[in-house]
Formats: sequence, C-alpha cells, structure tokens
Amino acid sequence: LQRLRAVLSETRALLLAKWDCSAKELEDYHQKIIARFENPYLSDEIVRVGRTQLRKLGYNERFIRPLRETFARGLNYQALLETTALIYRFDDPKDEESQKLASLLATRPLKTVISETTGLDPKKDHVLIEQLATCYLQHK
Repeated sequence: LQRLRAVLSETRALLLAKWDCSAKELEDYHQKIIARFENPYLSDEIVRVGRTQLRKLGYNERFIRPLRETFARGLNYQALLETTALIYRFDDPKDEESQKLASLLATRPLKTVISETTGLDPKKDHVLIEQLATCYLQHK
C-alpha cells in the first residue's frame, strides 16, 4: 500500500504539472482508488493485474509514459521507477507475454531488453534505462 501511495503521489504531481486541475480533486480520486484496494469484497488476483507486461511497458503506456514525463519535468519518480523495474520480475507461467519477457531476460543483455520493451532510446534515454536496470538488479 505504501508503494501504491508513492506512485499515486508522483503521478498526481505530474498531472498537476501538466493540466489545470484541482489538487484536492486528484487527492480525493486517489483515495478512492486506495479504498478499492482495501475493500475485501473487491478482489483482483495479482496474476490478472500483472499479466501482459510487454503491452503495459509500452512507450506510451501506463508505466513508461509517466516515468518519462516525470523525469523530463524534474519531478520525483523513484516509486514509478521501482514499480516499473518490478514488472520485469513478474512471472506467470500461463501468460505468453510473461514467458516471452522471461526468455528475453535470460538470453539478452538487460539494458537491451529494457530499451526494446519500453521503446526508450539507448542514447537519448540512457539515464532512465540505467536506472531501471539498477532497480531491477537490486530487487533480485
């Protein structure tokens, strides 16, 4: 729950920097999201949430886009970075993308896999690629 709060805080800062919106409304919305996770009657299996990593790691998808944009704006992005790195650790034997990602990680250089799966440019985005690789290795 602590990681979720940190990621929501970082994305909230990004949304406030990008758009003319109310900090209070965003905070209320994020509290609503947290309440859903705390509700024992609303369950969502981790396998369903974690599957299809390759799609979710896309350049303009839910993890890399906010990571790129917080980085570009000089905002805090540590929780986004760590969460994104952990996506590479998720392993579901029944999910085709999960198995493909595991195979890539086992047979190719880590930074190459990160670049290819996220669309981050090895020259332009080398700092983010390096940071993702470092976080990935720290969470073995």
